[in-house]
Amino acid sequence: MLFTYHLFAPISRLEKEVSEKSIDNLSPLNIDDVPTELDSLVKRLNYLFVQVDAAWQREKRFNQDAAHELRTPLAVIKLNAQNALETKNAEEKDHDLKQIEKSIIRSERTIEQLLTLAKVESGLVVDLSQTVDVALILRNVIAELVPLALKQQQKITLAADEKTYAIQGNEIFLNCLFRNLMDNAIRYSGEGTQIWAEVIEQEEHVQIVIADSGRGMSQSDIDRIFERFFRGKETQNQAQGAGLGMAIVERVIALHQGKIDVRSQEPGLAFVITLPKCRLIESQIRT
Repeated sequence: MLFTYHLFAPISRLEKEVSEKSIDNLSPLNIDDVPTELDSLVKRLNYLFVQVDAAWQREKRFNQDAAHELRTPLAVIKLNAQNALETKNAEEKDHDLKQIEKSIIRSERTIEQLLTLAKVESGLVVDLSQTVDVALILRNVIAELVPLALKQQQKITLAADEKTYAIQGNEIFLNCLFRNLMDNAIRYSGEGTQIWAEVIEQEEHVQIVIADSGRGMSQSDIDRIFERFFRGKETQNQAQGAGLGMAIVERVIALHQGKIDVRSQEPGLAFVITLPKCRLIESQIRT
């Protein structure tokens, strides 16, 4: 009887530990004096718990990112719908309805980009071989967000030559990157501010500057700006948000092997993004 107890004791402890696991508790099993016969099983279970926990965390991040990313397109749709309902001018109403249609199409692409971002976090390969025009993407983003800026009496300008600023990357992700930065500038710089973007071609890189003349941020907040869920003291009471936009920005830039520098200025804040050009594709175009 004593022999049977010692033989099945590790199995009982294993059963007890496994029964205590839940989606909120997927920590590794901690069982001492595991017989050789059970050691392999415990290791496999711990590996499974790690994988399930990682998948669960990715799903939670996806839901959080989805709520954040769809907020701006829905706000634009709502604003254009209100304008369409209030105007008595047929041309203005037609324009607002067309803008609503465009916003819905962009929302569909937003969902697509979120699904793609989720794939990236799952370790799947993303197509970064596209030749994309950075200035064109930025122009489209600005055109989409102009209604939100006008509502706050803000002026948006873009300084870029009428040429192609080609890099190798993913258009959907870069759209996500620029929209987050422009949306932040509109939401947090304050009413009546100036917001500007500039595209600068360098020998091996394309540099994009997105800046505003708003209230800016303290250096301590700038140091934490890319943390998920972090919101600076200057912005906490200005707009609703979960503090995910800059975390998404950082992921997209890292994916493109670029870099971003956040600079405080008087007044306002500037984001300087540097992305590598596709020299191979450029040489192919020249030939």
